[in-house]
Amino acid sequence: MHAATRRSRFGPPLLRSRVAAALAEPATAMAGAVPDASVLASLRASTANANLVRVTTSRAEWLAHGARFDSSAVYLPLLDDRAALVTPSAPRPEDAERKIAWPDVERIDAGRSRLGLGLGAGLATGAVLGGLLVASHWRDVQAGGDGGLAIVFAGMLVLGGGAGGLLLGAANPSMRTVYP
Repeated sequence: MHAATRRSRFGPPLLRSRVAAALAEPATAMAGAVPDASVLASLRASTANANLVRVTTSRAEWLAHGARFDSSAVYLPLLDDRAALVTPSAPRPEDAERKIAWPDVERIDAGRSRLGLGLGAGLATGAVLGGLLVASHWRDVQAGGDGGLAIVFAGMLVLGGGAGGLLLGAANPSMRTVYP
């Protein structure tokens, strides 16, 4: 897109920068500050029941199972369950953690995976589709013809729906912002 077109569409550059600075000011003021003891206690309580914690910085987004907070940084446990072609010869220590200083932290989200919900929705969808398939071939099922094949396909729809729902539930956790 041409630069002149952008200016005419979104207003003069000076106005855009002032509006952007005004909108970003509360978030950056909170993100750069080290939280006090009450905010740290609130963070610990908010993430206690969450099985996923996502920390967003200006350079990266980290997802971990749990987090530790103190006045200097956020500590995320390092996971060893990632696939790699080349692995280090020495195993990681059990207490290995990633340290993220508070001035780098832009946002912290906590949440839970939706595996159960996804599995249930997928199984229900597969059961409905499989039931419709069997109902459409019910005469063949009663007569002992090729209706048995419809039952096999119905079972495959149920299992496929459950697997698809499980994948969707794992890929879309329920997250809520807890900081700032």
